[in-house]
Amino acid sequence: MSTNAQGLNSLATIIKRLEAATSRLEDIALAQNSATNVKQALDAPSGHPPPAPRAPPPPSAHAPVAPAEVSQSVKVFDELVIAGKLEPFLRVAGEIGGPVKEQSDLVGNLFRNLRNLIHCAAVSTKPSDATFMSMLGPLQSEITAVNDIKDKYRKEREFGNHFSALSEGVPAVGWVTVSPKPAPYVGEMRDSATFYVNRVLKDFKDKDQKHIDWARGFLALLDELKKYVTEYHTTGLAWNPKGGDATQFKGASVTSATGAPPPPPPPPPAGAPPPPPPAAAPAPSAAPDPSAVFAQINQGADITKGLRKVNKEEMTHKNPALRASGTVPTASGPGPRRPSKPVKPAALQTKKPPKMELSGNKWSIENYENDSAVVVENTELSHVVNIFNCKNTTIQVRGKINGVVLCNISVVNCKKTSVLIESLVASLSITSSPSFTVQITGITPTIQVDNSDSGQIYLSKECLGVEIITAKCSAINVSIPVEGEEDGVFVERAVPEMLRTTVQNGKLVTNIVEHNAYYQQPQVGSDGRYLGVETVTPLNEPWVGGFQAQAQGQMPHAQLQGRVPIPPYSSQTGYPEPSSHPPTWIPEIKIPGGTYADYSPYPGQSPHYGPPMSAVERASMSGGSPRMDPHLQMMCGPLLRYDTVDDHGVWHGAAMVVTADAGSQYDPHPMLHLEWDPLRPVHATVAGHQRGRSISSMPSPISAVSSNTSGIPPPVPYPSTPVITSRSYPPSHAYQQTDAPGHEIWVYRGPSGSFTFWRFLIQIPLGPNEMGVRYRLNMGQELEFFVPGLNQNMRWAAHSCNGFSAGINPDDFRGPGHASGYDPLWKDLLDKHAQRPFHALVGGGDQLYCDAMMREPELQGFLGLKTPKEKISAPLTDEIALALDRFYFSHYCLEFRRGMFAKANSSIPMVNMLDDHDLIDGFGSYPDDLQSSPVFKTIGSRGYFFFLLFQCFTVDEVDGINPSPGMHTFKSTIIGGDGPWIPAPGHNILTYLGPQTRMLLLDCRAERKKDLVCSQTTYDRVFWHLHQLPQQVKHVIIQLGIPIAYPRMNFLETVLESKFNPFTALAQNGSLGLSNFVNKFNKDPELLDDLNDHWTAKSHKRERNWFIEQVQAFSKARRIRVTFLSGDVHCAAVGYFKTLARGGGKAPAIDPLGDHRYMLNVVTSAIVNTPPPAAVLKTVGMLADRPHKTMHYCDTDESMIPLFRTDTDGTSLKQPYIMGKRNYTSVELDEQTGHLNFDIRIERAKGVGETVGYLVQAPPPCWV
Repeated sequence: MSTNAQGLNSLATIIKRLEAATSRLEDIALAQNSATNVKQALDAPSGHPPPAPRAPPPPSAHAPVAPAEVSQSVKVFDELVIAGKLEPFLRVAGEIGGPVKEQSDLVGNLFRNLRNLIHCAAVSTKPSDATFMSMLGPLQSEITAVNDIKDKYRKEREFGNHFSALSEGVPAVGWVTVSPKPAPYVGEMRDSATFYVNRVLKDFKDKDQKHIDWARGFLALLDELKKYVTEYHTTGLAWNPKGGDATQFKGASVTSATGAPPPPPPPPPAGAPPPPPPAAAPAPSAAPDPSAVFAQINQGADITKGLRKVNKEEMTHKNPALRASGTVPTASGPGPRRPSKPVKPAALQTKKPPKMELSGNKWSIENYENDSAVVVENTELSHVVNIFNCKNTTIQVRGKINGVVLCNISVVNCKKTSVLIESLVASLSITSSPSFTVQITGITPTIQVDNSDSGQIYLSKECLGVEIITAKCSAINVSIPVEGEEDGVFVERAVPEMLRTTVQNGKLVTNIVEHNAYYQQPQVGSDGRYLGVETVTPLNEPWVGGFQAQAQGQMPHAQLQGRVPIPPYSSQTGYPEPSSHPPTWIPEIKIPGGTYADYSPYPGQSPHYGPPMSAVERASMSGGSPRMDPHLQMMCGPLLRYDTVDDHGVWHGAAMVVTADAGSQYDPHPMLHLEWDPLRPVHATVAGHQRGRSISSMPSPISAVSSNTSGIPPPVPYPSTPVITSRSYPPSHAYQQTDAPGHEIWVYRGPSGSFTFWRFLIQIPLGPNEMGVRYRLNMGQELEFFVPGLNQNMRWAAHSCNGFSAGINPDDFRGPGHASGYDPLWKDLLDKHAQRPFHALVGGGDQLYCDAMMREPELQGFLGLKTPKEKISAPLTDEIALALDRFYFSHYCLEFRRGMFAKANSSIPMVNMLDDHDLIDGFGSYPDDLQSSPVFKTIGSRGYFFFLLFQCFTVDEVDGINPSPGMHTFKSTIIGGDGPWIPAPGHNILTYLGPQTRMLLLDCRAERKKDLVCSQTTYDRVFWHLHQLPQQVKHVIIQLGIPIAYPRMNFLETVLESKFNPFTALAQNGSLGLSNFVNKFNKDPELLDDLNDHWTAKSHKRERNWFIEQVQAFSKARRIRVTFLSGDVHCAAVGYFKTLARGGGKAPAIDPLGDHRYMLNVVTSAIVNTPPPAAVLKTVGMLADRPHKTMHYCDTDESMIPLFRTDTDGTSLKQPYIMGKRNYTSVELDEQTGHLNFDIRIERAKGVGETVGYLVQAPPPCWV
């Protein structure tokens, strides 16, 4: 039995080798045989005039040739495609006539050739690839002819869209080369043609019905073709495995509707020479004898006796030279002659000519070879450049306007091609293009490289913020300019290729190899639940409020979380005492009852040390810092909130702290002690007001996230200055004090314990002068904030975007002397506060960035769902719900007690309004189905809850949501309409900023939808309150998170929303590594939700215009100047509305003083986050002064103010409208002129902590 099995195995091996040899011989024979017969058969129905036909040879009596039988698939093609769609389309084209008919007839020939190929496949076995390529010659020729018509009649602008529609659609016949699913390819070509077909429909609507029928007929033809392919050629062109030889196929022409046979071919012309005799057919091989095969099988093991041993030099897998012949020689000596290489069909031999053309907004650069001087000039903002099939070529792309090409440049199927680009706004993509070189002389935000090896990318100094994305690439190098060297000096860096893939929940998760193991391997707590990516622990008492109370001569020690404070650390081992101090200027001001002495904590040359103290002062400090009694284990705070000033001149506000229940004593409840003296002076000097020292000079609690456990503190970058006790200010007869009890408004219960939120409502009767209010929590450390005088308009600061986006390294923005990149501008703001105190701190949105929520372990399964449909239907699990609260709680505690911001929010009462990042990026601007999904809806509702809790000190269950005026705990709150996704109404704020000034903070997030910003309910209630303002009010500031007068980006919005956007398609299916190009929720482009957020988005334009008209009507009726204040866009700018000057601009403009439509939109953003890429700033700046006629219907014009003509270093700027540097704004009313001054403070240089002011003024209302 074993012997027979071995014999059968040997027989199987022999049969396989014989089959391989036979197949090889057949290929050789087919290659040597001319493909002329096949080409002529397919060319027979072509529209081109054929040569005179040869007389057919006399039929043989022994071998009659019968016409091929028409299969069912061919009959259906004839009936549905040819007769059903093609012939009506051609009839309409004939009625139109001219070039349209000429090109349409070529399409008819193309489909008839396609029909013959389908017929051939139905009756033939599948040929070799080389033979099949020769059979495609007629199709390729007809496609080329269709495209040639487009080039031939380029000047016929009337029919340009007709020509482009056919040129884009006819490649659909190429489905015959696609497998396993050719039908979608037909659909893609149909979609490509649809763009131009729609233009034809638009151009000839209500003009000429024939063109409408022609356009619809072509789409119907492609639709029918797709249906046919789907049903009869589902996995590719269907061949007949029992059919004949495809090279011997003699096709019949297309049958008519009646089924009549085609007419016979015409006879040869008279006098023509007789045709040559046909080539002799090869002798047919004898039919195999089945009995001989079985006789060999029955030989058993004897069948292998005739075989010989194959030596190593005769083995094809070890000798590549033998593989060329395909057979092993029977003996040593010269092998058989190698067969000649098959000749390519003539249609494939022709080298395509170079091509450079602009069609619509698309540049096509194709087929250039060995050309080093290809220049694409005059590209415009909306152009896209496609470079295809170029070799050994250098291509330079130049912009018409300041060298900017708006959308994309794509390089596909090129080899050894160099591309020189000035600037791009969108991206550069390189696909299947080995040995490429790219040089960016300007700026571009993104470069994508896919399936391309050995690439070199040269960046300019302005392009160092680029994002380079690679997929299926190797040996990609980036040359970076060396800082401080002359142009042309680069250092080369290799793009990493190492990835780490792990299995999580049955799915593969791939990440770049990095030294951040925590996020790659989530930690599990003792209860078996995941720990959050951000862990918050209690503060040590010396760091409460961001200040470390300490005695003079002591260095601040590191804040060790959750530990008992260690003894003070002597400064003698940290910093040596300098030999002498610079001279200090100490002013003295006489007041009743005593002397107030102040001094500068920043003596010019020695920023690390305060001025010397007297013996009395040193003695007073020797007792150490006060402790809270009873003790509270602080998690965050104290935070301050400003509410309003009532009609009786009483200042209303609140303080809030978060305490850990473990380690805190709540019997009695926490108490806030406040004291103030209306006669205590507030000095406008460099000296600060935090108990006699500059707030910004105090040590920062940035070490709250430090891992230092050595007990030896690291150096603190902010100097420590002496503390002057309250005894330095003897109380006057007007001195007052009070205690505000703490009210428990909410308790968070998390994996590490329970935590209580305590709110203290504060009421301060305003005096005739500005005054400081000192406060202590449980008689612990003393802090201070300031309130204005009774008739004084407030001085306040506005900011937005207080955090870094994902992927930004904060240390890149940390200058010398700063603890982190978060602090520099907050330090500058606190320095200004130390000189002249701010009475309110207005947060215009994105007071923190909650996008890091997406790293939470429990959300990875949700984010790992591949399709938007899966995410929409995903249920909300208990684990996800707990993770959301854990994240928001921990993230708020960490961010609001971070560095200089913690000092600001405990020293300047906050007035905050949210934007999307306070919840999650883009919330409210996604499609309704995603917004209403269980997980996404919960993200918004919990984010809004924590916004109200941490930033507004509000809990709806405690404070209520009664919209009646005066019913809310905070009198400035205006309850709006109910949110569609958030189970709470909007919370708007209308607050007092002085006798002549009010501010409305409009909640543009709680009710936001993709096509709605605020509901009519909200608008009605807000405008009712505005109309109730007292007569003495002259200025109203309306705070909107997103600018309302800002350059439009609608063109980019249109590109990103288009279903033909190639980058969206690639990113959605994971190609090119573009996962960051689309958001994690519904795979829309990441930038699209930002564009949809804008007031100028298409979906919000009508609401925007209506809102502006209502504000104008209010302004005119009440004689109140309205100014808009916004953030969000990470740059500074000032837009404005005004009354339109009629008469083509020749009429004189109205003086802004008397123009009720004159309204500024001051944009101040960001105080922490990075500015936009230089390319975006450049484009927005170019669009800033473009005229907009959107509101001309209501006599309103809009533009931008060229405020930034010089940079912060004094150099001139080319575009003066947008300033791409971090900033905040200081605001104060000029009591003399009535102007409201907005001083936009721009960071002088990245990370230095100093700003330069740019002043813009809102004039008082002077119209009648």
